Amino acid sequence: MIKVLAKEIVSYDEIKKYFPEEIFKFRQWDDHFHKRLITERELFYAKSSSFKDPDDCKSMVRYDLLNREEKLHFAITKVKERYPGRNRDFYLREAKDGLKNSPLGNPIQVEQLKLRHYQDFDKQSGIISFAANLDNEHLWNEYADKHKGFCVGFNPKILFQVFGGGGIVNYLPRLPIIKPTPFHSYETQSILQIFSKLEKWQDEKEYRIWTISERELTEMDRKVFAPADSFTRIIFGKHMTESSKQEIRESLNAELIGIPLIHL
Repeated sequence: MIKVLAKEIVSYDEIKKYFPEEIFKFRQWDDHFHKRLITERELFYAKSSSFKDPDDCKSMVRYDLLNREEKLHFAITKVKERYPGRNRDFYLREAKDGLKNSPLGNPIQVEQLKLRHYQDFDKQSGIISFAANLDNEHLWNEYADKHKGFCVGFNPKILFQVFGGGGIVNYLPRLPIIKPTPFHSYETQSILQIFSKLEKWQDEKEYRIWTISERELTEMDRKVFAPADSFTRIIFGKHMTESSKQEIRESLNAELIGIPLIHL
């Protein structure tokens, strides 16, 4: 099992020492899909295009920044993929010929290529976000209906061991430049995309679980179920109504009955 730490892929045993005791998911009780977190123990691998932050996971692969030598290297790599086992002169000749009509020489086509790359990433990947900061008012306001919703605590050591692929968000003054393969592998592209956010969000202390596929993920692919022993508690928002609190008590998944219910 692998996990992500900043820009590296490391083992679960290496990264678990960085986990906090608890991570949190903020939810609205009047949202049917949010309710499923505690009625069905359901989590959802969201598309990055659904994120409210216009910068979050929306960096384009920068084909437009390749210099002449990099374009040639890129073209040679593509020729090698199509014609394995040929000699160096063949690859160089085919790459140079291909570059004459390549999209890399046309700014409009480069922008189309960047967009198509992002759209494929969006369709084929999914992200589940958590925060280590229960007291972040922005998270309560934005994702838990201004404290009229609820928050669920999880044990990250259990949760991250069950789901493959996850880690700590890296907060940066500027988002990293993502280059096409072979300069950045597909794995590195995904890590830089998913685990990089602007430092203005660093108070959220975000952790993410991710998945990526060679095909488009369906709605069913995006639904996963958290083990009951990964749930630590449910926290009611300060402005949650008594009737909503009672609905939660009555709606709990059978395996979550007895979980601590906390009033702020």
